[in-house]
Amino acid sequence: MIEAREAGALLSDIDRIGRDVRRSLFYRRASSMLLLWGALTFIGYVLTFSLQGAAGIIWSIVIAAGMAAR
Repeated sequence: MIEAREAGALLSDIDRIGRDVRRSLFYRRASSMLLLWGALTFIGYVLTFSLQGAAGIIWSIVIAAGMAAR
């Protein structure tokens, strides 16, 4: 049989692992979003440099694409 102290230690370990998994999933999602927005910003700047007259349309599309990927 498992003693109460040992069971409490096991439950706290399970709780800690659950928190670590949630934190890991958050970081994975956040890093993907940062990479996406970095790539979209780079594309936006390159297109704005190439097609200066269409900057408003370009950035509207870049922002819409980023929000859609969210």
